[in-house]
Amino acid sequence: MLVKPTKKELREELEQALCRFVAQGGEVKQIDRGISGFDSRYQAFTVQPIEKPAQTRTDLSDVIKTLSLRKAALMKKPVRRKPTKKLIYDDFGEPLRWVTIEE
Repeated sequence: MLVKPTKKELREELEQALCRFVAQGGEVKQIDRGISGFDSRYQAFTVQPIEKPAQTRTDLSDVIKTLSLRKAALMKKPVRRKPTKKLIYDDFGEPLRWVTIEE
C-alpha cells in the first residue's frame, strides 16, 4: 500500500532541500506579497494541455465471448413453474370446481 508522506515530513524534506540549495551557493530572493509569477491576471486561468502518451488498450473480446456463452447457457435451463389453479365452469357459466394445471 502506498503511504502518503505527512505534512510534517514534507516540510522537513523542503527545509533540507532549501539548506542544500543555500549550501551550494544558491540565493533566496524575497518577493513582496501579492506578486504573481504570471505575466497577466488572465494567464492564471488558462488551462495548459497535458501531453500524455497514448495508452495501450487491453483486448477483452475473449472475456466478453466467454461471459456471453455462460449467460446463454443459463438462459437455456428450463424454468420450473409453480402449478396454477384454474376455475372450471359448467354449461350455464356457474363455477364448478378448481383444477390444478402444471405447465
